[in-house]
Amino acid sequence: MVRAGLSYLAAADAAQLSAATQAESLREMEQAGAVLTAARAFVLAGFTAGQGYGDDAEYSAVSWLMHRTGITRGAAVGHAAWARRTGTYPKVLAALAAGQVAESAGRLICLWTAKLPERFRDESDEVLIAAAAAGLGLEERLAFHVLGAIDEFQRELIIDGTREGLDAARARWRTGGRKPKLNDRQAATVRRMYEATGPDGKRQHTVAEIAEAVSVHRTTVYDYLNKEG
Repeated sequence: MVRAGLSYLAAADAAQLSAATQAESLREMEQAGAVLTAARAFVLAGFTAGQGYGDDAEYSAVSWLMHRTGITRGAAVGHAAWARRTGTYPKVLAALAAGQVAESAGRLICLWTAKLPERFRDESDEVLIAAAAAGLGLEERLAFHVLGAIDEFQRELIIDGTREGLDAARARWRTGGRKPKLNDRQAATVRRMYEATGPDGKRQHTVAEIAEAVSVHRTTVYDYLNKEG
């Protein structure tokens, strides 16, 4: 029935049709093309999974499409790509099957959201499908949405990394913050040497000598002494 309708339109004198009829025909054909893409993708996915091409002594679905349907390699590769998307972009395929978006818009959505982490894809697909179905400028909508999702993803990575660091610190019985530069033994040595005085009441050790004794830089000793008062 679909072929009969298309054959009728191909044979008709389109110039004699009204502008409204021409416009409606163009819209319907784009929708039909989207449905055809989805239908072919699902059939080809099953054909590929079952290695149906082997029955005709072909080594792949792409090879079978080229030799058995007469299409070019580029077209066969494109069909195979849609077949793979049946498992990774179910929302886009559903929108094509319903005629909600054109095939070119669906392909663009898949190409853009492929740049996102997997956990963001379904939500992003929904937003962009709705944008395309509403007739919004898809390219601009895609750019803003994908960049926004990437920013959100980076923020979550930072938050997750901080939380993981704090959890690891707690596991080591530490709280957040910088690791102390002196351990307890070193701190005791610094304090003892700093407070040591001779008969004349002068300090027996310089800060440089104390730092060398505990194997740290002089600034570490100064920081500790300033902190301890």
